[in-house]
Order: sequence, then C-alpha cells, then structure tokens
Amino acid sequence: PFQRPEVPEPVTRQRPVFTQPLQNIDSIAEGTTAHFECRLIPVGDPTLKVEWFRNEKPLETSSRITKTHDFGFVSLDLTHVRSEDEGVYMCRASNALGEAVTTASMKIKTKADIQLDTLHQEGMRKIQQLESRAPTREDEPERTFDKPIFTQLLTGPSELWEGQHAHFECRVVPVGDPTLRFEWYVNGVELKMGSRFRTTHDFGFVTLDIMSTVQEDSGVYMCKAINRAGEAVSSASLKVKAKSTIMGEP
Repeated sequence: PFQRPEVPEPVTRQRPVFTQPLQNIDSIAEGTTAHFECRLIPVGDPTLKVEWFRNEKPLETSSRITKTHDFGFVSLDLTHVRSEDEGVYMCRASNALGEAVTTASMKIKTKADIQLDTLHQEGMRKIQQLESRAPTREDEPERTFDKPIFTQLLTGPSELWEGQHAHFECRVVPVGDPTLRFEWYVNGVELKMGSRFRTTHDFGFVTLDIMSTVQEDSGVYMCKAINRAGEAVSSASLKVKAKSTIMGEP
C-alpha cells in the first residue's frame, strides 16, 4: 500500500507542478487492468482540481474507472480494458494560480493480436531451432550401421489347409537404420505384393501375412534384409494342402 510521505504543510500556495509525469503503457492485454499514476504539488491545497481526459475529451464516469488523488499522489485505474480504451490520456491539475498537464498513451493488445504474436513467436522459435540444428548436422559424422543380422530366424506354419491364414515373422538388427530394407522371395522368385500379401517392418520386427492361402502358395519363403553394409537372409517352408484331400487321407 502507498505510504504517505511526511511533507510539511505548505505556507504559501503555488501553481500546480507534476513532479512525476504519467508513463506510457505501450502494450497491455485486452481484459486486464491499466494503471496510470503521477505525483503533483502543491500538496494539501484544498482548491486543487484534478481532471482526466482521453483523446482530449473528459473521461466518462464508469464502474470500470477508479480515480485517486491523495496527498500529491494521483492515479487512474481502468479495469477490463478493451480496444476502445486505447488513446492518449491526460491528467490536468488546476488551481487559482494556474494549471499543469501530463499525458501518456495506452495501446491495447487484443486477443487476436496476442494469437498472431504467439504464432509468430512459435514460428520464429521453430526457424531458430532449425537454423541452430543445421550447422551441427553438417559437423556430425554420418552414423554408420553394421550389416543386417537375424536375431530371430524366420518362423511360420509348415503346413496349412487351403484357405487358412499364414503368418511369418522374424527379428533383425540393426534397429534404426534408415537404409535397411526387406525383400521377400518364394522359391527364389521375388514375391509380388497384392491384396492377399501384407508385410510389415517395425523397429526390427518383420512380418509377412498371406490371407486365404491356396495350394500355389506352397514353397520356400525367404526374407532378405539389405543395408549399405551388406545383407542377410532367412528362410522357412510352407505346404498348403487342398481341402479335397481331407476326405481322401486315412
């Protein structure tokens, strides 16, 4: 709270003088409280009149506005500021011997301005991050990976009835090598992916799924893992039996 300074009662009256002028409010967020203050002499002059103006018009009385003039301390508080509150504020002090004025401007930052600023700042931050990363990437040596190794060999069903679903899986390192790729073969011929064939490669876990198998799917399936350092293969065989043989078998 403001402490009143110990000022002796003036013996003679004088014309008003602002010993501390108003300060500009360069940017205040919409919806917050604006506070102007200044200091004035003579202190204790009962005839001293203090008036407030915005854009040279007397400041209207409002529940949002609180004016204070107490022992040389003059203030104006404006709550829930909005765009129409923007402008030049003037405090005028007058008595029988003369008058004095002090002015200050206030600029309101609307919510739309704040959002734009936030987007701009976020955009600038991302640009700075990219710029700061760029040189380090050039300086860092490119990471090298060893040739592929199957840590879990290809496994799958050895026999299925026609129409059943075949699932093969294996595990491969190195994990995280962006150049690592996979090729699938059946009986030495590269497998053509279609609606019945699906493959996945996720963090070293590799799968092949064959939907609704037919007899022609029988054969030796081979997974080939390839990167810049070399390649590795793993195989598994599958036999698909025709449904017509079910009744014929003992």
